[in-house]
Amino acid sequence: MFLFPGSFEVGGVGLRAFLVGILAFVLLFWGPLLGGGWARSYVIALPIAFWFVLAYVWRVWQPDAAAEDQLQRTVAAAVGGAFLLSAILLLESADFTQAFILLAFVLFAFVYPHIGLDGGLPRG
Repeated sequence: MFLFPGSFEVGGVGLRAFLVGILAFVLLFWGPLLGGGWARSYVIALPIAFWFVLAYVWRVWQPDAAAEDQLQRTVAAAVGGAFLLSAILLLESADFTQAFILLAFVLFAFVYPHIGLDGGLPRG
């Protein structure tokens, strides 16, 4: 019950899963790769620790659905903006494949908070 206090709807673990997924994505693609073996365990350990920290923060803060929805939209806009800036910078280089992948993540970051709201696609 501590890890999953609600459903994957707004007011549940949707925003926390989104934040942990973004952290894992950043660690996988832009994190420093230290040697081999156990030195790369930070890719697994940091998102797990971040999940537990967010679960504690949500238990203490207890946001209502409107506050969590607003926070999710703000975080998604910031992530989408960062991806868009990275894609624009990559378009100036010779590698267009990474730029188009980042543009796909921009689309996901801007669409994700709106899924399931106002009769849209169901969430979860």
